[in-house]
Parts: sequence; structure tokens; C-alpha cells
Amino acid sequence: MSSLYDTIIHVVDSLDLSKGGPATVVRQLARRQASQGTRVTVVHASRQESPADLTDSEGVRFVRLDRPQAAVNVVMSASEPIVHLHGVWDPIVRSVASGCARQGVPAVISSHGMLHPCALRKSWFKKRAYLALFPTVLRWPEELLCLNSEEADWAKDNLGAHATVATPGIDPSDFDVDPHILPTQSPWINAGEQMALFVGRLEPIKGVDRLIDAFRMARNSARLRLVIAGPDQGELSSLIRQCKRSGLADRVHFLGFVHPPQRLRLLREASLYVHRPRYEGFGIAVVEAMAARLPVLTTAACKLPGAAEGGALRCVADDSRAFSEQLDLLMDDEAERRALGLRGRSWVEANLSWDSVLRVHDGAYRRAANRRR
Repeated sequence: MSSLYDTIIHVVDSLDLSKGGPATVVRQLARRQASQGTRVTVVHASRQESPADLTDSEGVRFVRLDRPQAAVNVVMSASEPIVHLHGVWDPIVRSVASGCARQGVPAVISSHGMLHPCALRKSWFKKRAYLALFPTVLRWPEELLCLNSEEADWAKDNLGAHATVATPGIDPSDFDVDPHILPTQSPWINAGEQMALFVGRLEPIKGVDRLIDAFRMARNSARLRLVIAGPDQGELSSLIRQCKRSGLADRVHFLGFVHPPQRLRLLREASLYVHRPRYEGFGIAVVEAMAARLPVLTTAACKLPGAAEGGALRCVADDSRAFSEQLDLLMDDEAERRALGLRGRSWVEANLSWDSVLRVHDGAYRRAANRRR
């Protein structure tokens, strides 16, 4: 346990996995930190959580609060805490940041990609007004943890922040399966057909419409199913219309949000993971596919520095024709898909271990505590 802080308090708006965002990262990070002997509390304002889903376990205390001020009280009652805020735009984060500033409590904040220039372009005037009205959200935390170097550079240049790149961690063994258990075949997959998989929220930034356009051009689309798993955030009806116009209504399947066991089954059953985003802060779903030894086809918009250069995934130009051609080449070459999947797993093991991720976070906490002292 650090001599600079006794307790880590994570503050996040929602831990509802179906909404995406920081939920998965916060849950996993908190439990890993607790496994090292640190007292960890997660304060959240989730609206819909089943009692069995968020119980105090593995050394983590979960506190659900309806009022932001109640979250401030939890933080102030802790002994020598370090506060880790998650997200930028939520009332609970804003309130706790102000409370920390009033009481001199050291804090860091993870942006979860929300301050990348691409993300800021959406509703920019509202976001600029928010930062002007509530400057404490970003001015009090001593360190800003970003998902990639582009966001960190922007924060340094425009906010004068102490910005550090801190990626999520992953345990590849979570994606191992018993080799003696054969993968089950989904009811929509016929004999001789294969599955290309995408997992993510259905919103414009994820580029699912562009992925469908590339799939439409693929020579192999007649014997390939495109399965899209993720919660709808306003795009589903438009995507369904696109599939009907393109004659793909029976080749593209929308599953909605899938829980981890079902997602693991899909990763095991698929032949290829496909990803063509307009912007991606880190690409945790891509990393999970790589951990499951599923080959990945994506573009440079997926921010995994070094993965393409190391041959861990196939990165192509962000063009429908180029993407479809690479999709065809990979679907025709089972040996290359298998080799690509193995290289992806090795890259994840070497670059995204929890040990290295926890060291980055502990360093940020220590610097924040030292600066406040």
C-alpha cells in the first residue's frame, strides 16, 4: 500500500455495462487494485443495476448514490484518499471535483477519450460552455489520464494539463476457452458460412454504416454473415434501412447488447473481427478480440500504436473498396487468419498486462498526492 494514500475512490456516473463508456474499465481496474491490498471504493450513480451485479466483492466497496453531494460526503469521510474521476461531463464527477478542490483532496481524472479533438467536435459549443462554467472539473485534478497520445498532446497544448497515456488493462486468460469444447453455431449461420463480427455501440463515431458499405462490396459476402453486437444509441433504424437498400437484410444481424459470456461465445465462433470507426479512443473490443486469438481487420482510426507495425492486426486504408478487398483476402486464407490471431494474442500479452497498467496509475496517484502536499 502506498504511503501517500490509504484509499482509492473511483467516481463514475454509471457502471451499467449496456451503456458502454467507462463501466467495464472502472470495474476491472478497481478489482485489480484491490487485489494488491489497497482499499478501493467505487462511487456511482447508475440507474439500473441488479443487486447481484454490483455487490461488494474482491475487496471493492460499491456505493450507489442518487445525489452528487452524497458522493462528496463519501469522499470527505475517507482517510487519506486519492480520488480517481472517470469521464468529464457528468454531474457526479463535477460535484466531486469541486468538493476535492474545496477540501484539498488529491485527484486525477480519466477522460476515457472524451477530450480527443474528434470527440470534442460533436456538440463543441455546448462542451466549451460546460468547461467555461465548471473549470474545476479539469483544473483541480493534478493529472489527466488519456487513452492515446493524440488526446494527451491536445490536453497539454490546450489545457496546460499534466497528461499521461493510460490504457485499460486486460487479462488474456479471461478469453481462453476449453479446447475440447467445440464452438456452438448460431442459428443464423448455415453450413459452409462464416461470421465477421463487430462489437460496439451503435453510434456514428463507431462507423458501422461504413463497415456495412465495405461488406456490401466484398466478394465473399454471399457466404459470410456480418454480426453486429452492441447497444443502440440512435443508429439502429438507419443501419437497418441501409441493409435493406443494399440487399443485405438477410446477411447482417443486429444482436443488441450482449453480456460477457455471450460475447466470448461470439469471439470464439467468428472467423474475423472487423472494425472501421470514424474515431476510436483505444478500441477495447478490438483488444478483446485479439486476446481471444481472433484476427482483426481495421483502419488507422483504431488507436493501438504498434499493433499494426508488429503484425498483430491487419490495418488498411479507410476506404470501402480497400477494406472489402482485404476482407476477401483474409476470408480466403485460413492459415493467415490463424497466424494473425496468434500474433494478436502475443501482442496483447506483451503490451497490455495489468502489472504495467497498474504501475502507470499508481505513478499518477503518487504525483497527484505529492503535488497537493
